Amino acid sequence: MSTCPRTSAWSAALALVLGACFNPTGQSTDATSDASPLTGAGPTEGQTADTVAPTTGTTREPTTSTSGSESITGEVDPTVGPCACERPTPYCAGDGCVGCQDLPAHGLSCADVDPSRPHCDSSGECVACVLDEDCGQLYKCHPELKTCVACVTHSDCGGSLTCDAGQCLGCVTGDQCPPGLPVCEAGACRTCRAHGECPVTACELDVGTCFPPNETEHHYVDPKLPCLDSACGPDSPCCAAYEAVEQATIEAAAYHVIHVKGGLQTAPIRLSAPGKRVAILGEFDDSDVEFAVETNQAIALGDDIGMQYIDSKLFVAGVRVNAGPTTSAMVCSNAAHLWLDEVTVTGTQGPALHTTGCTLTARRSLFLGNSSAVSSAAGGVARLENSIVGDTIGGAPLQIVDGGALHLLYTTVVDKGNVGEGVLKCITEAPVSIRNSILVGVGGEIQCMPGGPSISHTVTTVTGWPGEGLTEVEVDAVSDLFADYAGGDYHLGLGAAQLGASALRLASDPLIDFDGEARPPRDGVPDFAGADRP
Repeated sequence: MSTCPRTSAWSAALALVLGACFNPTGQSTDATSDASPLTGAGPTEGQTADTVAPTTGTTREPTTSTSGSESITGEVDPTVGPCACERPTPYCAGDGCVGCQDLPAHGLSCADVDPSRPHCDSSGECVACVLDEDCGQLYKCHPELKTCVACVTHSDCGGSLTCDAGQCLGCVTGDQCPPGLPVCEAGACRTCRAHGECPVTACELDVGTCFPPNETEHHYVDPKLPCLDSACGPDSPCCAAYEAVEQATIEAAAYHVIHVKGGLQTAPIRLSAPGKRVAILGEFDDSDVEFAVETNQAIALGDDIGMQYIDSKLFVAGVRVNAGPTTSAMVCSNAAHLWLDEVTVTGTQGPALHTTGCTLTARRSLFLGNSSAVSSAAGGVARLENSIVGDTIGGAPLQIVDGGALHLLYTTVVDKGNVGEGVLKCITEAPVSIRNSILVGVGGEIQCMPGGPSISHTVTTVTGWPGEGLTEVEVDAVSDLFADYAGGDYHLGLGAAQLGASALRLASDPLIDFDGEARPPRDGVPDFAGADRP
């Protein structure tokens, strides 16, 4: 039996907790997409303009999604990495190599080893799925590839389309595609990855399907109009977003799209009813959609009265939150998913984002000048992709409490040492994965138990942290990396030219950066770490 190399007690602890000796190629942090449920319920991280879904939409895994046939047919080699473990015992745990069926004896699971492959196959390897039920209602588990795909047979595609390596091929328009793959791109059906790809409704981004047009209610908000007792219809918009959310709460329909024109919103909104899918879409109208709320959270998902779990999802896009004295700006508590796209949060006296018992995803978003940025607690999963975090004034930018989880992909986090708690603080042992990101601070501290955070292909001021492809930078050189460090503009500057190979792209990674500029489309090529490409 092959065994893991011993380097130090500290690195051995890391290997034990995270199975660090197993480092399969082609995996990411949900792809955003970006992991979302780490159970294989729908696509999460992907590669497109707003990316958290498959590029081809035909192969999907719980926290990553694939692009093209290469990722569908490519066989994962669990022997790649610092251990020499081989099949049928490909994982390093304890004093040697084990199969996935023996991971629980070492306090581990497949989800700990690789969140994108949470299921244990009879062969001893962790896989994305074993049964169709592992893939949700709209996908199949490929019996040979053990990954979630759009189709296994031609009949899964319907109509005249053909199934090839898990893809539904032969489409010309999206109308030809099955409901689970509503977008036709380059002759193949795929999931939606942005609300704009569902022009009639909105995209349920964590599963990649459009809200069904015949089952979706639309509500309209214009804060520039007088606040009258209106129906929130296209000809009689409400003046406040909370009115539209209340209508969505009491109406029988499950799907709701709330169209909000630019202007100021001063009342908080909360979705607390079960069984809802609600999208709040900001529409720039000579001004931003801005929430400035004096009390309570500005935007919240969850039952704050009965404190019961609700299976609802809230999608928010194109809004700015100037939170002021609120304890936290955006909260997800004991609910299914709070999904944020192109959201800006500033000036919160608590965390900009907080999740408990809920998945919270933020893509291409900015969190600047808050007390802290992201707080994940008890059963919460926070996922940031192509986002920027900086200038916190009351705590560490990233905080994990009582069993929360955190996953960063192509995200820039800057701590100027205003509080002295470091960049990342784990109150308890926590699953944290950080890839293709920038994680820099005045002290560069990661205040977490050894063996917690798994960091790879990341630019950091933290010295000596174990991880593949880390680029260490001196604290004094941090300011030169950014366009305007003193002013809080964390786009890359001229001093970041040497970081062009600091990240390593995977097929599941987003195809654009924070500003929508293209990233290299190929798998396995170098890239700039962080949210921005210069």
